Amino acid sequence: MMLDPTNCYQALISRDARFDGCFYTGVITTGIYCRPVCPARKPKAEHCRFFAHPATAEAAGFRPCLKCRPELAPGHPQRPQKGTLAYRAEYYIRTGLITSEQPVSSTGSHRSGPAYCQEDLAKALGVTSRHLRRTFRQHFGVSPHAYTQTQRLLNAKRLLAERSLSITEIAMIAGFGSLRRMNALFKQHYQLTPRQLRSSAAHQVSQNLHFEQTYRPPYDHTALLSFLGARAIPGVEIVHQHQYCRSVSLFHHNQYHQGCLAVDWLPEPHSKVQITLSASLAPVTPQILEALSHLLDLDANPAEINTTLGLLANHNPGLRAPGAFSGFELAVRAILGQQVSVAAARTLAGRIASLGTHCTFHEDQSITFDHQKTTSDQALTYYFPNADQLDECGAQTLIQLGVMPSRAHAIIALAQASKEGLTLHPGSDYDTTTSWLNSLPGIGPWTAQYIAMRALHRPDVWPDNDHGLKKATGLSGAKLKAFMNQYAPWQAYATQHLWSQR
Repeated sequence: MMLDPTNCYQALISRDARFDGCFYTGVITTGIYCRPVCPARKPKAEHCRFFAHPATAEAAGFRPCLKCRPELAPGHPQRPQKGTLAYRAEYYIRTGLITSEQPVSSTGSHRSGPAYCQEDLAKALGVTSRHLRRTFRQHFGVSPHAYTQTQRLLNAKRLLAERSLSITEIAMIAGFGSLRRMNALFKQHYQLTPRQLRSSAAHQVSQNLHFEQTYRPPYDHTALLSFLGARAIPGVEIVHQHQYCRSVSLFHHNQYHQGCLAVDWLPEPHSKVQITLSASLAPVTPQILEALSHLLDLDANPAEINTTLGLLANHNPGLRAPGAFSGFELAVRAILGQQVSVAAARTLAGRIASLGTHCTFHEDQSITFDHQKTTSDQALTYYFPNADQLDECGAQTLIQLGVMPSRAHAIIALAQASKEGLTLHPGSDYDTTTSWLNSLPGIGPWTAQYIAMRALHRPDVWPDNDHGLKKATGLSGAKLKAFMNQYAPWQAYATQHLWSQR
């Protein structure tokens, strides 16, 4: 990615939050790299170098600023390239799905960490390791291994500052595989040990995990919460005033990690959300933070998107295109929503949720809410059923809950496909995923594209022949397609604007 030094420096000296996470500034005189919004005294232009990603800054020998904390910046903005191989690989790295530096083989022996991880990543993406390295370096300027290493360091740094987990636990959560490996990389990259960094960070002991996530303004969180609230699955999700809550059950390292979370929007001009997780979810922190980033569309760059949308975005430049916390859950919800009202689909989703595991929050799985809020984890009663649970229930059980037979069979087909390897997340290949979805009974182009738009969080996808879009534009067929194409590659955002105008 090419950066204009003049524009970057202007954004730096003005501390323009719209560019937060779009680039990072390496200061030659200090050896530190910062976010554009860093409160520190601004360096002279001739002392600055600009980088698109923290990994490229660290590869050039710079270490992260302790004041502005680059690990808290929004991710780089969504672009059409999000569907390319490099960006799919980035998703796997950011979520820690390829985690252990030295994973154990089937024979019980340890293989060389970085090479083995890269092979695993290439295999998950369906390409050779050589092709992955070449493509990834073209997009990000560093190898997948270097990018992974930076991501792990920043994740560990964030955990050290936010929560008093043991340093050994943090090493495992961040994906280092051992405390020794994490200590060595901290000394090499930051000239500090994890313990020294923790002692310099302000943190408080709590039974919960607390994180902050920033976003680029403007952001209409009221509209986003209204959209999510209308579709919130009873017993699984709660939307209350400026807060989103849900139960969480994630499979990682051969076991389910269960608990709940809450997201609160802080008043402007902070441009950030406060995330609270059950302590029991610590091992899956990277996956949860990435999932929330997509669900809440925290990485979007409204300035770039609205330039293309033009007049369509004028009435609400902060409108976001929400993704999904769980692709499988979203896909089930999409099938239920075929040709019925949002409210009816929500009711059916709540009935299906009752087929999942009942939430019995132990001390480390609950969240202590502020006493002024009226929500509580007691209203979260179920973990949404996974593919195995729904497949075991069978279509007849769903029909007895009031689901139409064709949709019940479609949901079971979806569950079986998920067990066979269908993935529904931003790291999934669009063509492969939509082709597989369209091959399932009861799933047509509208459902497949809606799932791709939200579960894969593709900004350039919209639900073809959507009733709401036809009603908002007065167009259909080829004319509607031509109308939507003028907003490429941000059709998902155009869809949200048109839906909101109905």
